[in-house]
Amino acid sequence: MNNQKSTSSGSVLVTDGHLRSGLAVVRSLGRRGISVTSGARTRFATAHYSKYTDHTFVYPSAERSPIAFRDSLLSYLDNNEHIDAVIPVGHYTTRCVSEYKEDFEEYTTVPVPEYELFEQAWDKSQTFRAAAQLDIPRPETKFPESVTAAISAADALGYPVVVKPRSGSGSRGLHFTENEEQLREA
Repeated sequence: MNNQKSTSSGSVLVTDGHLRSGLAVVRSLGRRGISVTSGARTRFATAHYSKYTDHTFVYPSAERSPIAFRDSLLSYLDNNEHIDAVIPVGHYTTRCVSEYKEDFEEYTTVPVPEYELFEQAWDKSQTFRAAAQLDIPRPETKFPESVTAAISAADALGYPVVVKPRSGSGSRGLHFTENEEQLREA
């Protein structure tokens, strides 16, 4: 059953108004005459104060409390019939909206991939394995499950090695290691 709610002018809830990318989405939509609700985990989100923001919504952190985030957003959608789409911007909000996509689609449009596909992109080991199967050029990559396995992999590859977390973006959690001692600390 699809109870999607809509208005003739179009309105969108954009998450992560505390991020620069969230603000950019709010501005882009607002300039096109779309009514924007800025959502964020804090009332002090920059996008909340944009001239393109018509409404604001504060929700629990999707990273720390994904279920509370989901429930809060579903409740907001249930009580606000003017939302035609939810555009999650950050990694954790997008992950949560993807995981519970069917629940959100009861109220609105959510332009996110199915959760299995999202997880494949979110998890770098799955992404690199998919690239290997498709013969896409990539750096030689190992997927150790323990420190001992990581040391063996680094010895086989030769130092220096780059250690990355399985998920995340930018340089968060990235370590360049020149030797076993640095690898152990990473």
